[in-house]
Amino acid sequence: MRILICPLDWGIGHTSRMIPVAARLMNEGHDVVFGVSERQAAFLRTDLTRAAVIHFPGFTTRYSRVLPMYLYTAFRIPAFIISLVREHRRLRYLLATEHFDMVISDNRMGLWNRGVRTVYVTHMLRIPMPPMLRFLEPAGVLIHRLFINRFDECHIPDLPHEGNLSGRLSHDVTLPANASYIGILSKYDLCSPSEMEIPTELRTLTGDKWSVLILSGPEPQRSLLREKITGEWDHREGTLVVMEGRPDNNLHITCNEGIVSVPHLPPCALAALLKGSRRIISRSGYTTIMELASLGRLDSRTTLIPTPGQTEQEYLATRFPS
Repeated sequence: MRILICPLDWGIGHTSRMIPVAARLMNEGHDVVFGVSERQAAFLRTDLTRAAVIHFPGFTTRYSRVLPMYLYTAFRIPAFIISLVREHRRLRYLLATEHFDMVISDNRMGLWNRGVRTVYVTHMLRIPMPPMLRFLEPAGVLIHRLFINRFDECHIPDLPHEGNLSGRLSHDVTLPANASYIGILSKYDLCSPSEMEIPTELRTLTGDKWSVLILSGPEPQRSLLREKITGEWDHREGTLVVMEGRPDNNLHITCNEGIVSVPHLPPCALAALLKGSRRIISRSGYTTIMELASLGRLDSRTTLIPTPGQTEQEYLATRFPS
């Protein structure tokens, strides 16, 4: 089949978790094309080099320096609805010109079409709200379900039983008729032990003792976290490797007073860096949690810091306290 995969462009997590899905489909002989923004395309050029891409950006967001994320997003609902209509029309055009047999949408709710098999991927059937607004959650579940029902299938990247990662985000809620749990998605599962090797240049800079700060998500919170952690870093803990999450070929590894900045690493090299680190500091995004779990690093040596005002991350951080 010819398959179009379109992940949401809120940070890089949605793109990252589609990598193992795309790799499996390609190994089965399918023709896979990613419909993404330029930023996502740059990421794929290093993490899944054999993937074809076309320009198909979706709704993007930034975090406010003042307003909580849920409130800032509420103000942008009209722009979000316009984006859904535009991407729905854009998909109709692509199906007519590119002749895809299947569309896999990771949290892009406008990418359904009755003329082709469509699959919707989400870990969040319930959108968590702050305590004072929790009475609105059932309405959110219902509205989300109306979109999910337009797709042929809904895949939930989580386990169906105890030991699941998403908690009340996708459990303790009635599943849509077309929904099923598909297990944990992690690009690191594609790496064999022999492929997990830290690049020589980086290994020279880290020495024998290092920790990792993983930056993710939109600005300005990405930069605010970097400033806070690097400004307070105790160099007696060893080298701090800052994974910038910027897959730009014009950027290079730099080192300044024990802080090593790395624009991006291929998955297997990053897996080796994380597995060998003394400490990991990261946002509590769901894809990051899945990937850390797959490496056995969702433990006491990992600190998860939620993005302020992003209720999903705040909830997940309470499930996996450091």
